[in-house]
Amino acid sequence: MGLLPADFESAVSTIPPLRQIQRLFSQSPFIRQMFLVFRYLHKEIPSEIMLSPEECRHLRARRIQSGQLIYIGDCRSRRWPARLKEGCQKAVLCGHPVKREESVRILCSCLPEGSRWERSLSDAVELGMTHFQPLYCDRSEKRSFFSFRNQRIILSASAQSRRFFLPKIFRPKKLNRLAKLLRRCPSLQNIFVMIPDTKQSLQEYLRHSWNPSQSAVIIVGPEGGFTPRELDWFSQQGYPFFRLSPHILRVGTAGIASLAMLS
Repeated sequence: MGLLPADFESAVSTIPPLRQIQRLFSQSPFIRQMFLVFRYLHKEIPSEIMLSPEECRHLRARRIQSGQLIYIGDCRSRRWPARLKEGCQKAVLCGHPVKREESVRILCSCLPEGSRWERSLSDAVELGMTHFQPLYCDRSEKRSFFSFRNQRIILSASAQSRRFFLPKIFRPKKLNRLAKLLRRCPSLQNIFVMIPDTKQSLQEYLRHSWNPSQSAVIIVGPEGGFTPRELDWFSQQGYPFFRLSPHILRVGTAGIASLAMLS
């Protein structure tokens, strides 16, 4: 039941003042300490990590001080607690790592026009995407996607959503090269080609035949859809077709909706 107009003033009066809310957030150990940075720590695990000037600025903005805890992720599956030293310019590892394996979610998608994909890329990371493979199709715009800005978007979204695995971006590929890549990875058996004009619903399929721990490859076409030649090619490869909605979705929306259903 919604609030009645007569109750509105009394309901608003129960909300704490802004300064009190900010003080509660700053005093919360979980919120204050959950500052996550990523480093590639695959061979040797150092005892201390030097922070970049940008990371130091973020620490100051969040009022995290020397002596408090932050977390260091190895970009794969482990995360260490670390204590800030030397004016928040260095973090010293001070505990055992926490490990969590993430399910593989490969999003293969054509690029939409303009810069709309930046928001979609951030949302995809928050919903569990592990790899992004840009596609060149007959109706797609051929342009570069592998950029430093996109890497920063992924890094920021991964820290914000507290990911263990830092998602990776591949260079754009054509469909035939994508098929060769998938054949070299036999563990990637769940391939979903998203098109609007098919009977099989992704939601119904997942309801009866899906385990979230399984790996998945999502293929999304360009704004104008796949051409008949490309649809025939998918059928020859044995890739099944699924629909997300009775409506036509944008490229970014289709990828985000698919990841949300798989999570």
